Amino acid sequence: MRRVRFIHLGRYLLSPGMIKAMVFLASCVSALLMVSISSVIENMSRLPHFSAYFSYILDSYMKTTWSVQTVVVLALLLGAWLARDIIHGWSMQRSFAHS
Repeated sequence: MRRVRFIHLGRYLLSPGMIKAMVFLASCVSALLMVSISSVIENMSRLPHFSAYFSYILDSYMKTTWSVQTVVVLALLLGAWLARDIIHGWSMQRSFAHS
């Protein structure tokens, strides 16, 4: 029985969705380790009006190192890809439920 559970765990951990989720989590954790979120929030609260937020985010992104830029882009892309898979899975479940 232990072998069966181990095989099911292996299939679950090596499924495409789980691998995407693990890589997304790793990229988010590494981004959090490289970026000081409290400093970003503190500096954003000092902006005079809402339209300055986009330019602040763009300027702060462009002034970071390439490793931070890569990790942020990777996290955003993987997050979008994972969200697409989740939405697609929900729509497939609904179509089978209504059939």
